Amino acid sequence: MWMGTDWSQQGNNYHRDITRDERGNITFAEVSVLYEGEYDPTERFSVEYDGDGVARADARQKRW
Repeated sequence: MWMGTDWSQQGNNYHRDITRDERGNITFAEVSVLYEGEYDPTERFSVEYDGDGVARADARQKRW
């Protein structure tokens, strides 16, 4: 948000870091929220695929 003469980050800011394999499948994702001026990872998601590219397992980790 523009505040006076500078940009200011307000609430609802997050980063999503995504990792993909050679087939383009998402293998890892991490969501970070803005907390006290820094992006803090709060959720991770990982997926494993079988040889046919079908998702085999997923794991979520949340930190509250």
